[in-house]
Amino acid sequence: MALAQDHKDCEQFVKPEEKIKCFWPMNHADKKSYTEKNMIRDMHILDRNGVEAAATKCSRKTKEKKRREKLKKEGRYEEYKAKHANTVKKYREKQTLRLESLTVEEKDQLVLERREDRIRKQKSRAKTRTVLSPLGSAQSSGKAYCRTSSLNRAVNVVKKSLPARSRKHRNVLWKLADEFGKDEDVATKANKHLLSLAAEAIEAVKNFYTSDKISRMAPGKRDVVTIKDQDGKKKLQNRHLYMSIKETYRVFKDENRNVKIGLTKFSTLHPPNVLLSSQTPSNVCTCVYHQNMFLALGAIHSHVPGIPVYSTDFSASCVLNPESDLCWFGNCSHDGCGFEEKYPLPDTVKNLPAKWMKWQEANGRLAKLQNTRRVQDLYDHICSISKKFLAHCHIKRLQSKQYELDKELASLQDSDIAQDEIQSAHWNQNQVTLFTTVTWLKGKLCPR
Repeated sequence: MALAQDHKDCEQFVKPEEKIKCFWPMNHADKKSYTEKNMIRDMHILDRNGVEAAATKCSRKTKEKKRREKLKKEGRYEEYKAKHANTVKKYREKQTLRLESLTVEEKDQLVLERREDRIRKQKSRAKTRTVLSPLGSAQSSGKAYCRTSSLNRAVNVVKKSLPARSRKHRNVLWKLADEFGKDEDVATKANKHLLSLAAEAIEAVKNFYTSDKISRMAPGKRDVVTIKDQDGKKKLQNRHLYMSIKETYRVFKDENRNVKIGLTKFSTLHPPNVLLSSQTPSNVCTCVYHQNMFLALGAIHSHVPGIPVYSTDFSASCVLNPESDLCWFGNCSHDGCGFEEKYPLPDTVKNLPAKWMKWQEANGRLAKLQNTRRVQDLYDHICSISKKFLAHCHIKRLQSKQYELDKELASLQDSDIAQDEIQSAHWNQNQVTLFTTVTWLKGKLCPR
């Protein structure tokens, strides 16, 4: 076939049958079904510079890259960057003014929409992840590539390196599949130590999530989640975390120093019935000591970054000796023990305005009300409730620790009965049930 400079010359000098024979060798039956239009679409042509190129559609990123290269050659790239930066700056200023003009309800709605958008993206990305296939095929891309577009770009790069003939395509791909499919999956080989580590840590992480010191069980009959496993469907009672994922991970690492696991892997291993602390229903009763401290610390942290927001380590940071009961109850003789001694208030922020929420009594009922005063008043409020709060935290942790110990040491008592026992025999047994009661009358303990 004679070479031509462009596609029109190629159509002029070469007959369709010769094109098919030259560019796409197939059997006689395929030649009849293969039209000239399809042949022109798939064949390789020569551009005006004599360089062979495929008639493929350029992506958006490729076009932008070519445009930047063209601007650099023409010496207008710096001007383009300055103009683009100015446009972005104006857009951000416009968005800032728009956000400032929103009402409180509109801002709350915007925050809610952004949160729902993040959740939607997380669910969409989770669906794209697939299980590793035993042959290391494209199904294993769920682990190697986070997005389908990244996988498609990698596939396109490989396609450009393949031979021009389709028969050779198949031979090369069969050879690669045979080479990588003999042993284990390549991704499985690379992550073999990670898989073995996860197998050892999964049970410990799940048991930690479902422990009573980390999460509480929902009491409602309908507070359940249905999951599917190899045995079919089963229902699990919902649980709510007491703290955030980061705090839970920190506590887990303190108790299990030999388990090497990252925060991301730890968060993905939480059971489906264990809900985040932010997902706790509004009708769940919470502790007034903890809630008032949460709200106050969150408000003062914006004015004094040195005072941290509440975490599991906050209460222990306010005392010098966490092992001493006197420090927790404020009866120790240590200098520098307590919230006021540990976190002093700077003089520069004392008279600044501050707002915080507080659970307090109003019209004979407890209500969550907003207080608008100075930072000094907010700091005094925290100091006034810190003593009761520290004592409450210490008692709660001691009770929780004793409860876990009692569960481990509890013994099961069995009583043997007949399977087909008659009713008169069932209610006539040599056993008794004891109930501990205390009777008070007008502030005095009644004698036995």
